[in-house]
This record gives sequence, C-alpha cells and structure tokens, in this order.
Amino acid sequence: MSLLNGVPDPVPDQFLVVASAETAATLAAVREQARDYAQGSKAPNTRRAYRADWADFTAWCRAHDRSPLPALPETVAFYLSALADYRALPIKSASAERSSPTSL
Repeated sequence: MSLLNGVPDPVPDQFLVVASAETAATLAAVREQARDYAQGSKAPNTRRAYRADWADFTAWCRAHDRSPLPALPETVAFYLSALADYRALPIKSASAERSSPTSL
C-alpha cells in the first residue's frame, strides 16, 4: 500500500489501466483530487497518531510472529490484551499513551 503523508493512495498504480493518454491524464487528475480529499479528511495530529498506532501494532506483530494484514481477529484481541495489561489502564485508544507493548 503506498502512502502519501500517512494517507493510503486510493488507487495504487497497478490498478490503473487506461485506453489513451487523454484518459490517463484525466484519471491522474482525479487520483490527485481523491488523494487530497483523503489527506484533508483527518487533522494532521490524527494522522500522526494513526501512523504511531500502526507502527506500534506492526512492531508487536513482528515481535510475536503475527501478520498485521490481514489481521486475524485473535491477533487484534491479543494485541489489545497486551496493550491493556502493559498499561494497566482501560483501553480508550492505542495512542492514549505512547508507551509500547512490543516487548510483551
């Protein structure tokens, strides 16, 4: 998945099949507009928090030999359990505190 400033590219290159240069130019403009909409849909701090949460989750998955995508329901449950145990707090969001449960 390609990212632009932490926002997934709505249409990865491998899915763009075009019939003409004119169509390609039109699709490129629409693609950029979609990217701008996606980027503007969340505040910068929210996107930063999402990136940090994703990095924490993927690090935990690597440390526990789990696949982050597609994440199995038990992988998510194990991660949230480890997060709750590590922080000894009720879970509100993974970004509520920046400590990492990766070593659990």
